[in-house]
Amino acid sequence: MVKALKRGLFFTLAVLILFGIIAAVVVFHYAQPQQIARLLVEFSADRLHLELRFAGEPRYTFWPQLSLNLDEPSMHLHGQPQAMLSAHRLRIELPWSSLRNSRLQVDAVELDRPNLDLDLTKDWLAISPSDATLPDVHARLRVGAGVLRRGATTLANGVTLDGDIGLRELDAWWRSLGQGDDARHLLPPVHGVATAAEVTLGALRMKGLHVDSESP
Repeated sequence: MVKALKRGLFFTLAVLILFGIIAAVVVFHYAQPQQIARLLVEFSADRLHLELRFAGEPRYTFWPQLSLNLDEPSMHLHGQPQAMLSAHRLRIELPWSSLRNSRLQVDAVELDRPNLDLDLTKDWLAISPSDATLPDVHARLRVGAGVLRRGATTLANGVTLDGDIGLRELDAWWRSLGQGDDARHLLPPVHGVATAAEVTLGALRMKGLHVDSESP
């Protein structure tokens, strides 16, 4: 009885080790975070007319969701050293099929401590016409401890977002930022929850802004 139990445990352990080795070989063969990062860089340049830069090497994490991680990502107008948008970290959740093909599909985008300069955004809008051919795709957007500023002046800080947004909606929001300082335009139109610890527009200062929008 004891010998049979030992043999069963040994067999189970051997199978688990074998599956682990196979999984490791598959991931090593198919997982190419550099390829997905390259697609993001090309999309930014071709469709947004912006340079996407990041520090170090792109990397995958596999739990709880397949994700591409970029450290210190930043978006620049071509040839400009100052970033229009920067963040501490960018995490992009991907479908598992990304391990075996080169298609750029995004389930969710998470930005940690993003900082968006509206002056540079306005400069970008002046040279980047709206792209009517952007695909009508939606993804989850999560933002933590975000900052919106105009040059050296902070307009909103402590910005958090958690909700669904379409690529075309996001493009329209970016473009609305060049229309002037309007509280209605400061937070992206996510179908979820958007908050800001503080919003300052001229002499007007608002604290604890909270917007809760249900998905359509």
